[in-house]
Amino acid sequence: METSTVGNTKTAFEAVSSALDLACADTRQGLEARARLELVRVSQQLKRRLDALVAELVAEADRAGASEQVARVSMTDWLALGTNLTHRAARAQVATADALAENPALRKAALAGQVDQAQTTVIAKALEAVPASSGVRAEAETLLVDMAARMDANRLARQADAAIAALQPEPVATADERLARQAEQAYRNRYLQFTPDQRGSVRFSGQLPTIEAGLWIAQLDAYRESERRKGLDTHDPKTCQPTPGQRYADALSLMVQDCAKKTHAPANGGDRPTVFATMHIDWLREQARKAGNTALVGAGCGYVGEQPLTAKQLRMLCCDADIIPVVLGSESEILDVGRTNRLVTKPIRHALTLRDGGCAFPGCETPPARCEAHHIRPWQVGGPTALDNLVLLCHHHHAQLEPDPHREQWQVRINPVDRQPEFIPPASYDPDRKPRRHNRITTRQTQAPPGLAA
Repeated sequence: METSTVGNTKTAFEAVSSALDLACADTRQGLEARARLELVRVSQQLKRRLDALVAELVAEADRAGASEQVARVSMTDWLALGTNLTHRAARAQVATADALAENPALRKAALAGQVDQAQTTVIAKALEAVPASSGVRAEAETLLVDMAARMDANRLARQADAAIAALQPEPVATADERLARQAEQAYRNRYLQFTPDQRGSVRFSGQLPTIEAGLWIAQLDAYRESERRKGLDTHDPKTCQPTPGQRYADALSLMVQDCAKKTHAPANGGDRPTVFATMHIDWLREQARKAGNTALVGAGCGYVGEQPLTAKQLRMLCCDADIIPVVLGSESEILDVGRTNRLVTKPIRHALTLRDGGCAFPGCETPPARCEAHHIRPWQVGGPTALDNLVLLCHHHHAQLEPDPHREQWQVRINPVDRQPEFIPPASYDPDRKPRRHNRITTRQTQAPPGLAA
């Protein structure tokens, strides 16, 4: 029966692939406007159905433990490794799969192309607050699916909680109890996310409970008013005055800078905000004296990545942050403490952060501050605490890489040529056991600008 099912599914996919080849080859010349829009509508519905089917297959494979059996990794890791998805996108696929598996009406609508992935996520999140024992779970699910036919994911997210609440009889509650429930809901809904726009800025969005947001706004208002008064004192009629939104942005920047200067922020990964400059020191000094491009890697400040900076920006950062000279040929940092220390020293941690940039397992995006230093050859069996015997791993991948004589698993080593970490898959996943690297390492090696270490 299982073989027949796999065969039928594969046959269906081959037919779909052939049909798509035919559609892609069609020139579609001479179509009327309405016909073109109808093709867009039909293709959108097919995409929703295919997305739901992918989620269904992911859920089935996850429940069967297929990725563990074949590759000795979680389903999320397998998706990131095998399909070049980011870890975030892979997690989203697994979450969608779980949502459809747990909600039958939602699954049926998704497979029919009636809801998209964003709506599926909204509905699943809203239903988390409805206990299965409440008696209205199925009714709430059906209601939200019906609402999805009339509104997009954003509008659905704004109205889902109220719609569910209307189904449940409201118990007589005091004002304090209502406020307490409201505060709990606000706490559950809190979030803050940052998205680089690849044009020199970082977009951010989020929401906070009223009290925390009020404190933040009050502090921003204080900075904004202070800067506004300074601007009045030095007002130049020919100068373009900032907008209210720009004043708030300036106030936030000042508040962050002030916090960093006065070291009010807690240590991140054991260190205050740090700038790593990877270049010959003479070249760095020369670039700091003239306009030009250099490159820095920032760590410990909430955003980790490589970003070209001007010499002016470099000087500004160097005023407010500790400078760790990781200079080619430098002997100022001790990167090998041998057998004397089991724990990683601060200089070695700096070097690991600079080399690995976060969890080094292929596809993982965990930043350095949330990673642990893993001894490739365990310290207790003679492995030294040295850069060439260490790799940064998140807690999840650290547990997977710890030696286990009872199971086949991934292995990690430092390449002897370029001294970069690489991971060797189990033979069940890749019979050739070809070493794999994180794409941040391969990208850095191929795109390193002049003067910057690979």
